[in-house]
Amino acid sequence: MSRHAVEVGSVKAGSNQEEAIKSYDDNEMTEWKNDEKLSTAWIDYTLERETSLSEICVKLSGWRTTRYPLEIFVEGKKVWSGHTEQNLGYYTIRFEPVRGKNVMIRLTGKSKEEDAFKSIVEVDRKVDLNLFRNHTDPDARGLLRIVEIEFYEPAL
Repeated sequence: MSRHAVEVGSVKAGSNQEEAIKSYDDNEMTEWKNDEKLSTAWIDYTLERETSLSEICVKLSGWRTTRYPLEIFVEGKKVWSGHTEQNLGYYTIRFEPVRGKNVMIRLTGKSKEEDAFKSIVEVDRKVDLNLFRNHTDPDARGLLRIVEIEFYEPAL
């Protein structure tokens, strides 16, 4: 075993506070998202206990096609900055262990959308794998949309 999960104690969000718990409710049919304003595209987690955090595993809406520009802070210290990669579900962000209990994730600009899998479909071409697509505005890419997030410390 290389890591141990650290549970979330509470969460604050830039908008849609009442929905923020959905980002870590262990239900992949729910999500938290901000209100499309870059100024509210952040979410702040307080972990159950202080730890040496080293990994965050996250499933973001549009995981197959969308790259999110993010910054991650632990106790106010920037530990990661970059674009997530398109993937088939969960994306793991690794960084040097940082001691703390407060983790903020912030969107820094518009997400980028492109098909990284050359239209390869795993199961059925008619099935929309992005359950949370914004059907009223399919080009809306200024949202931070978290389906599930998990926090990890290194195993000793």
